Amino acid sequence: MAKRIAFVVGSTRRGSFNLQLATIAEGMLEGRADVVYIDPAPLPFVNQDIESPAPELVKNARDIVMSSDALWIFTPEYNQSIPGILKNLLDWLSRPLDPSDPDRKTAIKGKKSHHIRGGRRQKNTVLPQGVVRPPFIHRSGSARRRRQRLRSGPPRIHREYLGTG
Repeated sequence: MAKRIAFVVGSTRRGSFNLQLATIAEGMLEGRADVVYIDPAPLPFVNQDIESPAPELVKNARDIVMSSDALWIFTPEYNQSIPGILKNLLDWLSRPLDPSDPDRKTAIKGKKSHHIRGGRRQKNTVLPQGVVRPPFIHRSGSARRRRQRLRSGPPRIHREYLGTG
């Protein structure tokens, strides 16, 4: 059975480098994994007044994440952090599914990751429930170097994760 991977692109810019990387990764996964995109742009801002019951768009995003084997986030770095629309999505996914549940289950969990280099770059790896170890596509550096890397070919995806290595 093919793995299901949810992709989130943290940039709304047409032709963004992150969308290009996501498209390349999706092509590399063709036939080995099913890819579904979560669009963070239309989600309402997190607000406890509308948290329970959650808005339909939030429920749909949670359902996609919880039914996926992995969550891959392709995002730019804005002011040494992540874009607001991505932060909003992660806030919604990290909120309790049922505020009255004493276990406070969420759609995602956080995991500190020390092996990603990048100074003050965001260092939290977000995992769907049950995923033990995510694959990483990490491209850092200037926009010029990223463009050169895009021209030189797609990023390598860990074969072990895809079950081919």
